[in-house]
Amino acid sequence: MDFEKICKEGGKLLNVYDTYVLPTTSHPEILQQAVSTYGKEAQTDMAIEEMSELTKALLKERRQVKKGFDVSSAETFEMLEDDISEEMADVIIMLVQLQMIFNNKEEVSRYINSKVERLKVRMGGSTSK
Repeated sequence: MDFEKICKEGGKLLNVYDTYVLPTTSHPEILQQAVSTYGKEAQTDMAIEEMSELTKALLKERRQVKKGFDVSSAETFEMLEDDISEEMADVIIMLVQLQMIFNNKEEVSRYINSKVERLKVRMGGSTSK
């Protein structure tokens, strides 16, 4: 795989920290308090809502590109990018709360590693197992 080519085509390689850690809050106690205050069901519903809003923002950006709008213009690009960034932040916050609700960090990590290995094999790489 030519990583230099990926970068030239607009892709971005992640450094080791970015590969292993999603951005998150330095105040997880506030997220735990939200779960305690609003309850597991309400916060699970909120997670569903936030994921839907991210989906909507991503589809809006895709639709603008397909319609031929100049998404490279600074104003349009910043607006779409900012909306996507905000919705990603909301989803990450809710994912942390879901992890607190279901107490499944290790299980999620195992699934992530397994799925990444499967993806690697599908792309022609060999598994490290």
